[in-house]
Amino acid sequence: MKNKIYFGFVIALNSFLIFGCTGFIPSKVVTFSFEEWYNSFGTASIYFIGQDKTGIRLVDCDDRTMPPAAGGTRWDSAIEFPSDVDLNLRVYIYWNEDRFGERRRGIFKCPPLESGKKYKLWFRGDDKGGKIYLTYAESLSATSSVVHEQEVPPGP
Repeated sequence: MKNKIYFGFVIALNSFLIFGCTGFIPSKVVTFSFEEWYNSFGTASIYFIGQDKTGIRLVDCDDRTMPPAAGGTRWDSAIEFPSDVDLNLRVYIYWNEDRFGERRRGIFKCPPLESGKKYKLWFRGDDKGGKIYLTYAESLSATSSVVHEQEVPPGP
């Protein structure tokens, strides 16, 4: 019995020494900002919302992609964008009507955002079309306090 306990302790110690303690420390959450590519005096945050069977995810902003997060960090779910300028956000919209799911890529023509404000971007629909909604962050649904909406045409 002592040999089994000793052997288990040695295995655990070796695993810790080989893999280090990085697996035990949660990664630091950092915010990504696209503001550096613009001459802007402020930023606004957008949360990309995915719920149940539908959602939306950022691909790039005016052809600028987010780099991978640095080691030991991960990007926050809110992304900072320059305020007071029109933006072209390339997004994936997705819906899961079956176990494989579907997705499409398109451009969301984002109107100028107010500096210091927080927003949510939602998709509601499927392959027959739908809408992308920009709301204030306090919104509990895609259709409450809508700032801007854009039609998504039916799929091919």
